[in-house]
Amino acid sequence: MSQKTRTTKISTLKHRRKRKPPEIELFGGEGAEQPADPKSHAGFAWRLRYLVEKMGSVLALAEAAKVSDSSVHSWLRESEPSRANLIALADAAGVSIEWLAAGIGPIQRDREVPSGFFVIRHVGRMVPGLPPVAFSNSYPSLIFRGTFVDDLVSSFAAGDAMSPTIRDLDLLLVDVTKKEKIDGIYVAIDSKPDLIVRRLQLRPGGKYRLLCDNPAYPPTDVDDIEIAGIVVWRGGTLP
Repeated sequence: MSQKTRTTKISTLKHRRKRKPPEIELFGGEGAEQPADPKSHAGFAWRLRYLVEKMGSVLALAEAAKVSDSSVHSWLRESEPSRANLIALADAAGVSIEWLAAGIGPIQRDREVPSGFFVIRHVGRMVPGLPPVAFSNSYPSLIFRGTFVDDLVSSFAAGDAMSPTIRDLDLLLVDVTKKEKIDGIYVAIDSKPDLIVRRLQLRPGGKYRLLCDNPAYPPTDVDDIEIAGIVVWRGGTLP
């Protein structure tokens, strides 16, 4: 199994530090190289491919934007969407219209966060119709010793391999700054477009076993592994 990653330990939420967040390029996008002319069709198609990756597939993006998947394929190849469809695409993926149209400014659309709340950076595909989640500064469950808000990313769980501990579409918070591999921790592994979560077991000879909490899925033995982070929190609806 060769998958990129990074890690972390369960930890006391501290207020934001005045420092640059850790560099992560789990899914490309901001860190990847764009075409020389961002206003060309090649530049637009590059950004549209980023939206497809973010949403998980052409069909998922098309359904969220209420356009046909054949239209998305056509825009990727040669044509360009109308202004109304451009707005629909940007709204569906939660990106800036200016960035999608011309590569200008940040990818994420500016959202007003109420006083006393903060939003954690999200990686992986979004769930159509579900905006980024804002957390209260006083939220008692976000007490992680040694972890800063800027060290965390959020991601939606995919699949039932970790059920009942972590279920499909549970919201996960992952600390991406710590690399230590500890027996029993829940690690996040980069598997585009999602983060895959497994429980880590240390094996003799410096090897590792990746365990699923759902007994229907067999364990996977690996010689080495890079982890994207350690899961420190999860939230979801009751069964």
